[in-house]
Amino acid sequence: CAGVVEQNVSRPVLEILKPVKVSAGSSSAELSPADIFSVSFEIDFGQSAVSRQEISVNLVNGTFKNEIARARTFGFVNEVEQLRAGLAGASSYSGDIEEQPMPPVVGEGFVIPDYVVGDFVRTGRLIHRDGLVHGISGTLSMLALDQPNLVHMTAESTRIGQMDEGAIVSGRLGEDEPFGAGGAWRIHSVLLAVAALNYEGRAACMHVQSPYTTALSLKDDLFILRPPDVAGQALFDKAVIVDHDEENLDDYLRQLSEGLKQSDNKVVISRGNGVYAVGATFDEAWNNAAALEHSMMVLYLARDAGIDI
Repeated sequence: CAGVVEQNVSRPVLEILKPVKVSAGSSSAELSPADIFSVSFEIDFGQSAVSRQEISVNLVNGTFKNEIARARTFGFVNEVEQLRAGLAGASSYSGDIEEQPMPPVVGEGFVIPDYVVGDFVRTGRLIHRDGLVHGISGTLSMLALDQPNLVHMTAESTRIGQMDEGAIVSGRLGEDEPFGAGGAWRIHSVLLAVAALNYEGRAACMHVQSPYTTALSLKDDLFILRPPDVAGQALFDKAVIVDHDEENLDDYLRQLSEGLKQSDNKVVISRGNGVYAVGATFDEAWNNAAALEHSMMVLYLARDAGIDI
């Protein structure tokens, strides 16, 4: 084990005031108030070599060093070839967007489950890979499924393609923006509320700076974009463009809301400022944003080739 080095800083302390439990499938983890720091583990595998095992440890007087630090994980021989085959065929792709194990986020009166955190991270990598965002551009948000009016959103200036659990801030609809949310909070709150009416209470939203859609929106007298391709027409009749005007925020929010409704509650374009795409889930919102960008790329290239559309 490593040695000990004193540091001239205060050590943060997390006090557990009430039981907090997170479950995923047949697995669960729970924090409970206690006078000392103790940890209990239990595993149960079908293989006889492992079977069911449990241990409880009070982490005092060097217990971690003596009993825990040298512990290692394990695998099974029959899984090795499956892992090799999967890694050989998908290593470059999965490195970008695979669902990495993520810890839950414990907030004041709520917990963001690990799979929700993972969904943020996966979606961020996905839209970055697709070229819909770059650097610190773009924002993701969603309504929590387990608590009414609770919103989770990426913090201002988050590097969407490289985010982790620390990039997520949370607050409630109709309340002041949480620390770190920035000016995007009100916009996402309004669009999530509009989307939830159309998606039976569920809603996810993303703001992306998709280049072809943004470029085509720059024409001042253009207020509607229509997909020219068959796939796009199957998803969208039109995408409404509203003028970007955050100085008059109330009017801008009203225009975004109306534009979203007129665009089948899927997308609305902010002139020169990208696209807001919504859906019941991040996957639906991403599909709407990506499909619109593909259609606008077709439109842009057709016009560039002199084809009158």
